[in-house]
Amino acid sequence: GPPDRMQLEQTYADALAAVTRWSVSSGHLQLSDSNAMVLEFVTAE
Repeated sequence: GPPDRMQLEQTYADALAAVTRWSVSSGHLQLSDSNAMVLEFVTAE
């Protein structure tokens, strides 16, 4: 894909690779590394 798209994908890949724990609460999926939450997904109601 275009370079900016590839950069975005690499950023996501790096973030996911760093994930060491996750939690789900009330429709929120939170992915965390050892220091902080790195990604949060919210499901549609």
